[in-house]
Amino acid sequence: MADLQQRITTLSEQKQQFCREFLIDLNAVAAGSRAGIAKGGSGALMTDPLIQAEITRLQDERAIRTQVTADRVLQEIARVAFARVPDVVNVEADSVSVTDFKDIDEDAKAAIASVRESLLGDNKGSEIEVKFHDKLKALELAARHLNMFQAENLAKGNSVNMQIRLRPDQGDAVEVVSEQ
Repeated sequence: MADLQQRITTLSEQKQQFCREFLIDLNAVAAGSRAGIAKGGSGALMTDPLIQAEITRLQDERAIRTQVTADRVLQEIARVAFARVPDVVNVEADSVSVTDFKDIDEDAKAAIASVRESLLGDNKGSEIEVKFHDKLKALELAARHLNMFQAENLAKGNSVNMQIRLRPDQGDAVEVVSEQ
């Protein structure tokens, strides 16, 4: 390991710059362009074990510095994926109200994309809209992480368009309205 680290430090300034640039957008061609690498040379750099090791080292440093880890990202995805409307909204026989923010648990708060209050005309009060982050997208990301999709379905681009309706009168029930 020490030998590899010593060899990494012998990378040219241009190759080190390429590695730093790669972290910006994980795009080898763009990183090569920004680092002044000749067109077509970025692909070869990406197969170089020293370049790969330096990129990994820089990514590890950044993860420590920013405290962004795969576990933390997956935890946030899970918070959105498993959020439930009843954790934020109270549905009673004749009314709907938003739970006081201080009483909403942190997982449910993380799933909220925005809250907006609109005044209704003629002093009729106000309307509160709570939007959640995309639950289906979060579930998809979590499922991909768990390799729950067959590779062939992903390669074919198969998808299902589905419209659903929350049925608060039936607990957490969800009704499929249409499926294509």
